[in-house]
Amino acid sequence: MAYEKFGSDVIIDMMRAYKIPYVSLNPGATYRGLHDSLVNYGKNEMPIITCTHEETAVQIAHGYAKASGKPMVAIVHDVVGLLHSCMAVFYTYLDRVPVFIMGATGPMDTTRRRPQIDWIHTANVQGNAIRDYVKWDDQPYNAASIPESFARAYRVMMTEPKGPVYLCWDAGIQEDKLNGEIPIPNVARLMPPSPIQVRATVFRPCMRSAASCRSPTDWRSCVARCSRGGRSSTLGLRWPHWQLSAWHSLGLDSPRPTPPFDTAGRTAAWPSTDRGDPGDRTARGP
Repeated sequence: MAYEKFGSDVIIDMMRAYKIPYVSLNPGATYRGLHDSLVNYGKNEMPIITCTHEETAVQIAHGYAKASGKPMVAIVHDVVGLLHSCMAVFYTYLDRVPVFIMGATGPMDTTRRRPQIDWIHTANVQGNAIRDYVKWDDQPYNAASIPESFARAYRVMMTEPKGPVYLCWDAGIQEDKLNGEIPIPNVARLMPPSPIQVRATVFRPCMRSAASCRSPTDWRSCVARCSRGGRSSTLGLRWPHWQLSAWHSLGLDSPRPTPPFDTAGRTAAWPSTDRGDPGDRTARGP
């Protein structure tokens, strides 16, 4: 007998397409369909990390993204689980870390709700609870909308500055059988755009030109938001030049501006003017 696909299986198809490595969660009834699909349809390809609290689930995803640079999924149950996770979600937003948060609600179709429990577990636009500190949220209203919603959430999450996103799945849609196959897009065409900084193919010729100058001047302030930006802060140490900087006032972890060198590579004194020297924070003027 052929396997009958359900709405939540489409979510697993998208997670496979984007190579989501792990899922952290605190089990809840509103996403029982998704939980079932992770185990039976997904064959545990994305191992489940069971947590005792939603805040822990989001914090695990936060730490994984910090360590690996890759996002994983954290699933929180309904309104109560989402509210439990709020502080952890806020920290991922402050840290500019990509965390894919999933939740569930409903069924939104009131005729399908169980007495009492499904009513108190249903919210109209559930993402309102954390909308102020996620990059994007959505609540698709049919299974065919899942791929587009998922793809957009991933693209927004991974575009600099990175941050958390939230998708809420209708419990009824998760458990509905599909009438036909829902196509999964070519995700390679939907990946985040290139960072806004200059490409290496353009930057290398500039570096060569600067190296050939007798007295190049390097002026910059905040050059990056992540640890990779630390490399650019050391470029000024490669050649004899003046490095003018405003980064001390920003509290960034960068070396003090390098003094000028003479043509033999010996350290020379900073030029003294009535406007202050280039390394003086109190210097006036542009």
